Amino acid sequence: MSERKTVIPDSRVQARFAGIATFGRYPRIEDVEGTVDWAIVGAPFDGGVTFRPGTRFGPRAIREQSQYLKHYSMEHEVDVPGVLSLADAGDAPIKPYCVKETLDGVTEHLGSVGDDAHTKLMLLGGDHSLVYAGMKAAWIRQGKPTGGLACVHFDSHMDTLDTVWGEKWNHATPFRRLTEEGILDPKR
Repeated sequence: MSERKTVIPDSRVQARFAGIATFGRYPRIEDVEGTVDWAIVGAPFDGGVTFRPGTRFGPRAIREQSQYLKHYSMEHEVDVPGVLSLADAGDAPIKPYCVKETLDGVTEHLGSVGDDAHTKLMLLGGDHSLVYAGMKAAWIRQGKPTGGLACVHFDSHMDTLDTVWGEKWNHATPFRRLTEEGILDPKR
C-alpha cells in the first residue's frame, strides 16, 4: 500500500475535540512539506451584509464541526486524505468595517496560498461578498483568461445588484462586479 498523502491524527490517540480545530483535522499548511492538492482558507467576514450578520463565525464553526467528518467515501470507494494532500491554511486577514479593502486583502491572500499551478482552494465564509475575492483569485491564478470564468451559482437571489444603500461592494453585488471586470462571463 502506498503512503497516505495526508496524515490525520488517530482519534483513538488524540480525541477529536482536542487540539487546534483545523478543517477535517487536516494539518496546518505550515506543517506540510511541499505542495498540497487542496488548501482550505477561512474568511471570517460579514461586513457586506445588510441583514442577519453572523456569518463571520462560519469558518470557525465549519472547522469545529468538520472534526467529525468521515474521510472515506463509500460512494466512490476512496479514502480522500489517502489520495489527496490537504491542509488548512488558516484565515485570510480581514478588516471588519472595510468591505472593498477586505475583498482585496482576501484576494491577495488567496494568491499567496500554495502553488498556483497545482493547489486548489476552498474558501470558507463569511458573507456573499467574498465570492468576488474567491473568483478573482481563481481568475488570477489561472493567468487571467480573456474569456473570463464560468460559474454555477445556487441562491435565492442573483447577487447582481449595482448598489445597495449607495454602496457598490456588498453581499448583493459580487456577480455584477465580477462581470464588469471581465472576471466572470455570464454567457458561459
